[in-house]
Amino acid sequence: MAWSLLIRGGTVVDGSGGPARAADVAVEGERIAAVAPRLGGPADRVIEAAGRVVAPGFIDMHSHSDLFYFGCPSAESKIRQGVTTEVVGMCSFSQAPLRADQRDIVRGWAGGIGASLDLKAETFAQYLDALRAMRPSVNVAHFVGHGALRIAAMGFEARPAGADDLEAMQRLLAEAMDAGAFGFSTGLVYAPSAYSDTAELIALAKSMASRGGYYFSHIRGESSMLLDSINEAIRIGEEGGVGVQVSHVKASGKDNWPKIDAALRLFETARARGVDVLGDVYPYNAGSTKLDNMMPAWAHDGGIGKLLERLADRSTRRRIVEECLIDGERWGTVSQGAIGFDQVFIATCRRRELEGLNLAQIARQSGQPPAEVLMNLLLEEKCTVG
Repeated sequence: MAWSLLIRGGTVVDGSGGPARAADVAVEGERIAAVAPRLGGPADRVIEAAGRVVAPGFIDMHSHSDLFYFGCPSAESKIRQGVTTEVVGMCSFSQAPLRADQRDIVRGWAGGIGASLDLKAETFAQYLDALRAMRPSVNVAHFVGHGALRIAAMGFEARPAGADDLEAMQRLLAEAMDAGAFGFSTGLVYAPSAYSDTAELIALAKSMASRGGYYFSHIRGESSMLLDSINEAIRIGEEGGVGVQVSHVKASGKDNWPKIDAALRLFETARARGVDVLGDVYPYNAGSTKLDNMMPAWAHDGGIGKLLERLADRSTRRRIVEECLIDGERWGTVSQGAIGFDQVFIATCRRRELEGLNLAQIARQSGQPPAEVLMNLLLEEKCTVG
């Protein structure tokens, strides 16, 4: 019987941690049938891989491609990098569950990142059905966003969840997991996920433990709050009885770089006592988010519409500047730390001429202070800047 595919003469790196080795790979149908040197026999298709590495598809453990599958199901930007599986629904965002009367709130919540959103499905099951119908080229492991759960249960409100709110979120989480979600994710620097307390997250974790759910977290702070924030994530997993993944582990800001060793020890200590906790990293010295996430969490109360009203109010703008402007040169929030205006680059904006410029450059061009440029740009572009 002929192989469906024979990949011949390549260097195999199989992901086990073992050394690279010369081997052929035979595929039958959708399964790898054999891996060995100099495999014989006929094949319907042969790929000569001499001088190339043959490896399993990579798994992107933290992706936001779910924002784009409906517009680009081929996912070529990932496939061409060798990624064949993506973990999505990260940082508290997912397109479902969704109440019909909240579509505008959710659309504003996801603005500024060039997303292609469907926002027709109300349940997570309906959303996954729509996603499957798009036939994305990658395998998808989908989480439900804590922000989506919170908006559907209690709106975009800056307050603790009440008993009824928590019960509604637990019900929506159970429905999502029964439909195929792997767990829930938080983005604790982003409203409305930022409005939760630890007890709320532990209660949600406990409610999905029997279903084998995982808790993925963009933690509450990656700068001055780094160690406390990792400890919070570990506590949620430990008390909730679920596995924990801390997203993009890093110490933001040069002043916080020395904390990374202590941060890694927190993982090691927790794992030594039996907590299933791991983290992921990305290999570059930058971050990517919506520009409106540079505003303090309280300013987002009620959603993007309310944020725009606050940005249009001079007294509220003064309060934001007094809280966030540092020495006239840097900008920071409690959870995200300080960053120079020359380090904030515009990636996506309807004013294409601004893309690639940093806020300091735009300020010099306009003759306005950088803080005013930041808030004016958000107001003028209705928080659709990334």
